[in-house]
Amino acid sequence: MTLVAFTPDIDQESGDDPAARLRRMFETQSEPLMAYLLKLTLGEHHLAEDLLQETFLRAWRRIADLPGEPASARPWLFTVARRAAIDVLRARRARPTEVELIDSGASRSSVDIAEQVVDAHLISTALPKLTPMHREMIIEVYYRDRDPADIAGQLDIPEGTVKSRTFYAVRRLGRALGVTGTTD
Repeated sequence: MTLVAFTPDIDQESGDDPAARLRRMFETQSEPLMAYLLKLTLGEHHLAEDLLQETFLRAWRRIADLPGEPASARPWLFTVARRAAIDVLRARRARPTEVELIDSGASRSSVDIAEQVVDAHLISTALPKLTPMHREMIIEVYYRDRDPADIAGQLDIPEGTVKSRTFYAVRRLGRALGVTGTTD
């Protein structure tokens, strides 16, 4: 496959080469256009450069329709640059934010599993040290993952009582495990 570059024909009226016109336009207008694009992109230099390139690409495609003097093409260039920036902004808003998914199974290490085993053993040895009421709250809330309202309905006690018993059960469990800062 061969690559064929698009080159507009020489303007027959003025005898001006389109590539030379675009070059002059770039030399005189690229610096102010770049400053304008940097403001539009809030200082994102790479994005501003991409937009500048897009602006002059569009100018190249329409070179036959543009005025011969670079200063006369300036308003058109700034309009094209602004519209290109708006297009990029709309494209960013239309695309959902990309989020990296983390495989929780793959990120666990053998150290984490070992810690879990040790923690389970420590808690199983500390649970018998609690009163039956506190032990029941720990098991229902943390092991069976039940809601305090469900437990209250089952035991026919107020939900606040379940929460209070759970709070004190956790404190006593901490003391049984030897965790500092868990006083009654």
